[in-house]
Amino acid sequence: MGSDMRPKVLLLGKIDHAHTEWNALSDLADLIEPRSTNREDFIEECRSGCLDGVLVAYRTFGSVEHHRSDR
Repeated sequence: MGSDMRPKVLLLGKIDHAHTEWNALSDLADLIEPRSTNREDFIEECRSGCLDGVLVAYRTFGSVEHHRSDR
């Protein structure tokens, strides 16, 4: 990564409370969110190159689909 490129941080899910803290990270990196809303589209979005340069991904609890083992 060249010196003129900023790191990217990918947010997976929605921030519920820490909006100020999340936005403060924009001083250090470009904050991005995927356009996709499902796994298949997310993989295509990754393949397209628009998420190239992401160094960190933060995944919220709400972004995880919970599966019960007794089903």
